[in-house]
Amino acid sequence: MKHPLCSLVGTAALAFVVGSEVHAQRLRRMSTSPPFLPGGASRPLEGDSPLTELARFAGRVDVFVQALPYNSGPTSGTFDVGIPGGATILHAWLLITSFDHDATSIPVSLDFAGDLHPARFPDVIDLALFHSPASLYRFDVTSSVGGSGSYPYTAATNTVHYGDALVVVYEHPSLPLRTLALHDGAEGLFMATSSTTFQGMPSASGELTLFVQADNPSDLEEVRLNGLTVAGPADLFAANLGNYASLVTLPVAVQSGANEMDFTTSDDHLGLNLAILAANAVGLGFDTEDDFATPLVNGQALSSPPHFGRLVSISSIGPNAGAAIFDASPGGPNDPGQDLDLLVGRGNVVILQDPQASTQGMPGVFDRPNDAQGGGDLVFSFAAPLRPLSLVLIDIDAGTSQASSVRMTDAAGRERTYLVPPRWTEDLLLDGPTGWRTLDLQSLAPQPGFQSIATATQSPGFDPASVVRLTVHLGSSGAVDDLVLASG
Repeated sequence: MKHPLCSLVGTAALAFVVGSEVHAQRLRRMSTSPPFLPGGASRPLEGDSPLTELARFAGRVDVFVQALPYNSGPTSGTFDVGIPGGATILHAWLLITSFDHDATSIPVSLDFAGDLHPARFPDVIDLALFHSPASLYRFDVTSSVGGSGSYPYTAATNTVHYGDALVVVYEHPSLPLRTLALHDGAEGLFMATSSTTFQGMPSASGELTLFVQADNPSDLEEVRLNGLTVAGPADLFAANLGNYASLVTLPVAVQSGANEMDFTTSDDHLGLNLAILAANAVGLGFDTEDDFATPLVNGQALSSPPHFGRLVSISSIGPNAGAAIFDASPGGPNDPGQDLDLLVGRGNVVILQDPQASTQGMPGVFDRPNDAQGGGDLVFSFAAPLRPLSLVLIDIDAGTSQASSVRMTDAAGRERTYLVPPRWTEDLLLDGPTGWRTLDLQSLAPQPGFQSIATATQSPGFDPASVVRLTVHLGSSGAVDDLVLASG
């Protein structure tokens, strides 16, 4: 890194204004020790300011990222954005970085494509022991980005910096299904590791994009995801954009739920400011509709229309009152209730509603969500052919009537069917957790469950990348969750 190290002394409370809001930040206690130890060994700079979630998106979405390198001088340059014609801009941010010793007292103003943004103090500051503080100024430039084109900018008063990044999230019907988790911040690192956790991801192949600045050639650097090394040990961040910034994209395997990234640097004091985890799939977790924005509430009756319909339409068949949302949270609105065996801790799940409990004090919301003992079929019809990857089944427990199945139908009418026998999951009350299992919809191999095995058969020529309908037959009470879908 091409800036001097520093040491800060004492503690203080710093108040600063961002827009019209006053924020207060407690500065960490700093030592009076010199910046270098005897013998020339540098003090490690802890990973104590990890990146945090900026936003998440899902659907036919993608993200454009361009970073510009600098050699500490004034911030002025041009971003050249390239995205599909007709794309809808969902959000855009310009991330201005700084390693100025006095960043805590220096506001930065922005002229982006002729639109003026008032001066603001840093959104994130990493007041590092013995080192210059790393800072991030985050500007929302959504209204200024209209699609592909050149976007000049100047950030006034920012004089000690090594790279800035423009992040544009957009949507277009030609794009494959993806889930994006964007984390940003200011993490100054030297001989240390920073960890950040991406929540709510589907299991799929994907990419991890990292933006760092003030980076030089160094010894070993490493990036791990969920404990597995995805790059390094090597000199991964050596100003690949020019002095002194790097933008790196790595192929990764994304796991369902939380994904922890560990970023380790050795003798290169750099700033980590952006990490984007992209999964090549979306997960319908039923907390929202398939626009991934409209919330669903406990007891909500589901039918298409009016619900869903963007990626998938939902319908039902059989002796039930239709599909409905059931909050499966222990201590939630259904605890206590009649369906304690469904309280598996997965938030919203989908049931077939008991026809004996069909009253709706509020139109469209069942007063008492309860799964139908007679079961039936829950049908997901896709707006375009897709590749289903997995589905969570809940409470497929003891009793011959519990035998269930999942049938996928492709665009030519050919089928793949998974037979799910009783006791494939635990009965939460009798057997303990988990009470649910994930059915792999890509595999034809037998899938052992709690005390039985799910099996698959398919028609000759069945195309798993061109599925137009998925039908879940519940032999009795039960529920489904987390339908993961990818483009074919």
